[in-house]
Amino acid sequence: MFPVVSFTNDSATVLAMVSDAVKYVLVAAISFIFFYTYRQHKTRSTVPLPPGPPRLPLIGNIHNKPAKFEWETYAEWSAKYGELDLDFPECC
Repeated sequence: MFPVVSFTNDSATVLAMVSDAVKYVLVAAISFIFFYTYRQHKTRSTVPLPPGPPRLPLIGNIHNKPAKFEWETYAEWSAKYGELDLDFPECC
């Protein structure tokens, strides 16, 4: 009727499977870091960015976002870095 599949509980086999998974995750993480670094370098070298608060890789400026009294911090940034000029396309 149905084929019987037997699984061996060999610790060496389990360790090899975990080891392979760790290798794949490491290769994926290193590839992502390489791609991200290359992309950031290429983008920064061709496009000058406007002045702004310093940012961190991957999270950007989320660490600079104030928890309270946001308007005061944004007013200070506006005085320090200049007005933010956003051009939104018209819709409808």
